[in-house]
Amino acid sequence: TFTPPTPTTVSGSLTFGTVTANSIQLNFPNWASNEVGYAIYYSTDDINYTYFTRTTANATTSTVTGLLPGTTYYFRVYAVTEGGVSNPLTNSQSTNAPNTKTSTGSGTWNTAARWTPSGVPTAADNVIIANGHAVIVDVNTATCYNLTIDGTLTIGNNAVQTLTVNGDITI
Repeated sequence: TFTPPTPTTVSGSLTFGTVTANSIQLNFPNWASNEVGYAIYYSTDDINYTYFTRTTANATTSTVTGLLPGTTYYFRVYAVTEGGVSNPLTNSQSTNAPNTKTSTGSGTWNTAARWTPSGVPTAADNVIIANGHAVIVDVNTATCYNLTIDGTLTIGNNAVQTLTVNGDITI
């Protein structure tokens, strides 16, 4: 008979390293001596959890990406073996508030100098298109957190372009 191994009893704590507006580094002990990896889940309500990844055996850190700015996330880390999963290590952490980028004049979205501070907007940025400025989304996929349009925004220049706004749009 084969009896698959079960995880070692959970011990230690889940802590956090680098935190940005859209990622959080998780740090945890390698408490299980027989794991095939650690399964990581996250939630924004501490009830409904989403699977993020399974690490390799002996891992002690993982960076969860694709998170929303200014949001509290709850995490669970489980040791995984062929015979089951452990009880989780748990903790919560908020991402940093979003940055703000404001247009410096008319032109294309994907031009770093178009924005102050300089740089193409990301999912971690609130974007403001200032009054009198006309901005054209000139890449296949653009993103931001919140979008305020006091000027003009054009999506596409005779091609298929997408702008994903993860928060609110104010016109």
